[in-house]
Amino acid sequence: MCPTVCRAATGNGRCTLSTQPSGALTVIGASEPALLGISGAIRHFTPKAVRTLPISPENLAVVKKGLDAVVNSDTGTGKKALVDGVHIAGKTGTAEYCDDLALKNGECYVGHQPTHAWFAAYAPVEDPEIAVLVFIYNGGEGSERAAPVAQKILKYYFGRKNQPPAGQTGQVTTP
Repeated sequence: MCPTVCRAATGNGRCTLSTQPSGALTVIGASEPALLGISGAIRHFTPKAVRTLPISPENLAVVKKGLDAVVNSDTGTGKKALVDGVHIAGKTGTAEYCDDLALKNGECYVGHQPTHAWFAAYAPVEDPEIAVLVFIYNGGEGSERAAPVAQKILKYYFGRKNQPPAGQTGQVTTP
């Protein structure tokens, strides 16, 4: 049995993928998670731990090092998520699928299945304050399609964070 979140994280391809973005965000470590839909609607939620994995601090350090390398090494598949001045870690993913729509369109046949593009990231690595999960239905490779979308989200987030609140321009107004 493959837990859904682990399937998305490991990309092992041996199990049927069932998406649960909120679980993936919780695994990565968003402290105040919210889901932003295509419509722009934001839904806040409280993460609920469904189980605790018996992982040693040493093994967790290896996982974190791998997530860092995905974005920051020369050969990392998540390089397209890089944002200047922000230390990001993440995981790309490409999930094969064959649903009713893909069957109807003739996209599933022996030796070929269409793919969903995934990318999950958190930043800054040293003290995470944002986690992003990008899932693009029938999007192809996560490294090519989903990582650049995550980069845009992260650029926007960290760009706004460094801007004064609306209505504050730094000028002093006299009555």
